[in-house]
Amino acid sequence: MKRHSPLAVLVLWVAAGGWLSTVGCQRVVGIHGSQVADAAADGAAGAGAGGDVVGGAAGTAIVGGASGTNGGTGGTGSGTAGNSNDGGHPGEGGGRAGVGEAGRSGSGGASSDAGAGSGGSATDGGGSGGSTAGSTGGVACSAPWHAENVPARLLMPPGMTACSVPPSAVPTLAAGVDAANFRGAQACGACIRVQAALGPTSVVVPIVELSTATGILLTKAAMDQIAPGASLTNVDWTLVACDVQNQPVHYLIKDGSNAGYVGIQIRNARYPLSKVVAIGTHTSVPLALQSYNYWESTSAGAGPLTLRLTDINGQTFDDAGIKVVPLTETVGQGQFPICR
Repeated sequence: MKRHSPLAVLVLWVAAGGWLSTVGCQRVVGIHGSQVADAAADGAAGAGAGGDVVGGAAGTAIVGGASGTNGGTGGTGSGTAGNSNDGGHPGEGGGRAGVGEAGRSGSGGASSDAGAGSGGSATDGGGSGGSTAGSTGGVACSAPWHAENVPARLLMPPGMTACSVPPSAVPTLAAGVDAANFRGAQACGACIRVQAALGPTSVVVPIVELSTATGILLTKAAMDQIAPGASLTNVDWTLVACDVQNQPVHYLIKDGSNAGYVGIQIRNARYPLSKVVAIGTHTSVPLALQSYNYWESTSAGAGPLTLRLTDINGQTFDDAGIKVVPLTETVGQGQFPICR
């Protein structure tokens, strides 16, 4: 039988796995008691410098100071950028103990609809997690208009309402408010949630009318939602965002509008308006709200107009291409986001 030299035996033993060390995402194999194996068993801390380095090194590169099957104490892992460490996976024996400084940090956050985030996905021990104005997207809401324990009576408009809505166009669920809350027609088109003062049910209704008495008016269908069969009841109400069905604002041009005068009724706005301005090349002309719910100007020009709308929360957008054609309704492009 052929004999091998001691050196050849040593080489064969190493090739068979005696000193072979393999570094992977979940496992480190090596001689028990070696630096690499100790890092696996005890969850030694890896230190990565950033970039695409996965974790860092504890003797040999390991993933985020990944601990082995015993869990150990879990690695702390540190990395300063990019896809640096996973924050220290402590393996099967313990929870994620890593704290990584950056981990998978991001500068944008996962916000939507004009939201802004400062963190990132904040996973595996990194990132600070962005704030999400996202789905709400807008500015902070102003204090909502509201009233408590006020009388509600039936709304039966005899003709054109104070908001210049003809009887045939008054919604089945609608309301009127008293002079103090009508606010010189600013309330026209606004939506309020009305709840019976002594009951749990509520209904959301747009404002279309002015009440000559203190309190509010409700169409019969709206009254029946909160006090079936009643013609008078006490209610609480508060301003809410209108459900605009993802549609933009509409502009109805008043009869008689021309190059020297324009009246515009603004419909389907999510919140009441505080200001409307016609934006020109060199000047801006404010429109004045009239008590019959038209924004008017004698110097806005013949159009098409670019209008800048501002709501009661301070949110603003511009709509261009509004033609001054009497008795026509133009569908705009803008809408106010939901405030938060």
